[in-house]
Amino acid sequence: MPTKAMILWMILLLFFFGCTSRESGQLTQQQTNQVKNEIRATVDSWIGKFQNFDVEGIFQYYSPDFVGFGPWADQFDVQKYRKEIIDLFSLITAYKWTTYRQDFLAVTKDEVICTMDGKDELFMKSGDKIAFDPAHYTFGLKKVAGQWKFFYHHASGVEVTQKAAKK
Repeated sequence: MPTKAMILWMILLLFFFGCTSRESGQLTQQQTNQVKNEIRATVDSWIGKFQNFDVEGIFQYYSPDFVGFGPWADQFDVQKYRKEIIDLFSLITAYKWTTYRQDFLAVTKDEVICTMDGKDELFMKSGDKIAFDPAHYTFGLKKVAGQWKFFYHHASGVEVTQKAAKK
């Protein structure tokens, strides 16, 4: 008897690889490059909003049906994630992301999987520095009314805390 987890994975695999509408078949290299450039610009702008603590700007990139999973297997929706980001911003003085690698899989011209490896650095008001190095993200983006929106993301990484120097 299949478990709920197995059924969920089968549905996801069917969605991504078998049941999606491919309006014009496989994308041309030019279409693929255009999609990659659009996604890269979207993600770069989104990261910039994080670095500027722009909560409204960050969430303009999220689809209402968004679902995410954090590094501790916690599941969250847009509302929960917004609250977590606001709480985080109250604790930090700066955020920095460094990209090591970014890859794309254009499922259709309107649905893309983006993976990113890099380093997250959080500079805490306490003086501590928290880094996730390496940090890994998988994003699902879809085009909604001509704009790329996150409908899925998963994060994992290795957390290292550097304590502030004692005074």
